[in-house]
Amino acid sequence: TGGGTAGSGSTGGSSGGATGGTSGGGGAAGGSTGGGTATQANRLSGAGEGGGGLKETLSQVQDRADEMLDQAAERLEQVAEQIDNMADRVPNRGVGARAGTLGHSAADTIEALARFFRDNDVETLERDLGRIVAARPLSTLAAACVAGFVVGKVLR
Repeated sequence: TGGGTAGSGSTGGSSGGATGGTSGGGGAAGGSTGGGTATQANRLSGAGEGGGGLKETLSQVQDRADEMLDQAAERLEQVAEQIDNMADRVPNRGVGARAGTLGHSAADTIEALARFFRDNDVETLERDLGRIVAARPLSTLAAACVAGFVVGKVLR
């Protein structure tokens, strides 16, 4: 299952390293038995060729996702402020009063979402969102569609 380069004296490689190499005077009979576990561990820890490793890459991706959450929170705060301003300009009589109240309520909800994004990291969001989706999948889908529609209209 391995690469053939993990054993001492093994220069073979294409045969999986089970009998050692055939060029350069022969390897040891029990030279390499695959090295799959060691190779996987090296990839995870970052040892080996590039020094990057899967853990470091995942950490970089998570850091970038956290930055994007902060940017999203900032953008949501701007959208909430725009909605608040529009709600302030609506007349305070009849249907306008109701629309103004709904606008302020929507702005407050968006601001709360922005705070949630700022206060939590990607792992927390993934865990919480997974719980919500598992508990109410159809409601979550409907809410996501409505939110996407509203944000798309506001950002245009």
